[in-house]
Amino acid sequence: MLWRHNNNISLVLKLLTDYLYAKNSYDSMPLFTKPREHASFGVAVYADLNDFLIQIKQNSIQHSSLPFHILYEHKKVLHLLVEYLIKIDCIADSQSMLNDFSLLVEKTIVLRNLYLKFEISEDHSLINKMRESLESIQALEASALESLIDLIEMICKRDFSIV
Repeated sequence: MLWRHNNNISLVLKLLTDYLYAKNSYDSMPLFTKPREHASFGVAVYADLNDFLIQIKQNSIQHSSLPFHILYEHKKVLHLLVEYLIKIDCIADSQSMLNDFSLLVEKTIVLRNLYLKFEISEDHSLINKMRESLESIQALEASALESLIDLIEMICKRDFSIV
């Protein structure tokens, strides 16, 4: 198994767990540059994106598609991580898990495109659709991450006696 030579699996587990529970990984990783004071971590970004959409609806903030581009790119990276963990035999090949992470990518590109459509049309009804989409994405991501973390924890317990 290729991954046995990779000592970073426990780090992957820690970072995924921090992300799922919206913990600040920077506090325990002195190598990283400290984030801004009011930064959000992990799944807490969904609440911030929801607030962002509310503020846009109230015309109290400048429009920006950047958060939605970043969210989409992040889901692509998570999907690539799952593919990589399967490729190196760290986790079992799970079509269900791959499907969940693929669906996350699809849902976030739809969300991003809805936002771009809103920027062009200024149709405020799209904001409600985007907020519903955020809620759906967050629920799917939490479920998929819990499953992924469980798989990695099993490997770490079995092969490294850690967790």
